[in-house]
Amino acid sequence: MALSDMMRLASQAEKEGVTLAEKISRCLSPEEIVRMQDDLETELASNYRNIEEFMGGIEVPSIDDMMSLGDEELLDLLGENVPASSDETAAE
Repeated sequence: MALSDMMRLASQAEKEGVTLAEKISRCLSPEEIVRMQDDLETELASNYRNIEEFMGGIEVPSIDDMMSLGDEELLDLLGENVPASSDETAAE
């Protein structure tokens, strides 16, 4: 909820041509600001944990490993099928 409230305030601030800080200070009491900060902290921590869990199962090769790959191996790793350049096609 805090994130949607923050986005709403940001949108209003942009339409009014003021900063988000100005909009927050005009619209929210100090208690509401503290509550919103707490809610945002909880929401961000939860999102961070989700990313951490997702990334925990992903193996990322080192730069050294990537540099030692040949072009074909690198393309296979990236899963890309790059069509031949026009020069190579014309030569055939």
